[in-house]
Amino acid sequence: MAVASVVACCSLVIMALMAAAATAGSVPAVYVFGDSLADVGNNNHLLTLLKADFSHNGMDYAGGKATGRFSNGKNSADFLVYVLTVLIRRTAASFDVDANNAATPSQQQQYVAALIQSLSGQLQSLYNLGARKVLFLGTGPVGCTPSLREMSSAKVCNAVGNAMAVQYNKAAEGVLSGMAAKYTDLHYALFDSSAALLRYINQPAEYGFVEAKAACCGLGDMNAKIACTPLSSYCANRSDHVFWDFYHPTEATAQKLTATAFDGSAPFIFPINVRQLSAI
Repeated sequence: MAVASVVACCSLVIMALMAAAATAGSVPAVYVFGDSLADVGNNNHLLTLLKADFSHNGMDYAGGKATGRFSNGKNSADFLVYVLTVLIRRTAASFDVDANNAATPSQQQQYVAALIQSLSGQLQSLYNLGARKVLFLGTGPVGCTPSLREMSSAKVCNAVGNAMAVQYNKAAEGVLSGMAAKYTDLHYALFDSSAALLRYINQPAEYGFVEAKAACCGLGDMNAKIACTPLSSYCANRSDHVFWDFYHPTEATAQKLTATAFDGSAPFIFPINVRQLSAI
């Protein structure tokens, strides 16, 4: 189903701060594992139909040129590294599980369980490779993306998609806390992207947004039928839109989310925030 496919697409975004030889508070490098939400251009070199190395992507980036980011400008990975002020080395990877048949509640539970099993194995591999500080970015409210909202006759959020995201994030928290209990030298911060982003969607004006449902760039109803392409229409003011295209946030949204992850507190970022994590 479409819901399961979207959850798969954004199922894992991890930032592992590799600091085995670093002093407290020093972050020598950041390794970003994730999907298109964290991609800064690696996808340009892959054989895939899903690319963003063309306009109108990147129209607000320095030089106004598409870089491969699925955004009008910078994304969360850019802002995180900026606030950490480090030289970055990026490695991107996505871990997807086929879920085209996750139609029933039991199948959805099985699907989330498969994702968590994959996550557990990948986290163990990262630890074995030397990761001791991990920032986990939970799945956002995928049911409220323009892509899934557009499929609804009433243009409302897809409850199943959001429920699966909450279920996945809660299970991921259990994996991380379990590993931290097992390995006392492992420290982590979990950012609940779903809870954080829902604030902007449910109370857009309070956070400086005007449009929280439709995409800024795209084609069709709510600009969410077809992805952002050179032929797409786009909004005049990208900073007042929560979503750039049918799935990805605008630069403005990414910047606000990163600020919350860096200096925020529970229930959005816990048990510590990124500033505290980097200081360990």
